[in-house]
Amino acid sequence: GIFANQPSYNSGTHVITLPAVTGVQWKINGVNKSAGAQPALTTGQTANVTAVATTGYRITGDEDWVYNY
Repeated sequence: GIFANQPSYNSGTHVITLPAVTGVQWKINGVNKSAGAQPALTTGQTANVTAVATTGYRITGDEDWVYNY
């Protein structure tokens, strides 16, 4: 299996950055997202980040994270 490296969250800017991982499709609140910095969260917003394995891959370890602002 592959490990979906944990996204990083900057609590000062409220920006989530998704790592580029082969075999992982990132989703935030169910919407496909590309790796890299995401738009900053706004007050009261919750981001449910999920790593979804693409065809032929299997994720090992954590695959979902929740960030709140």
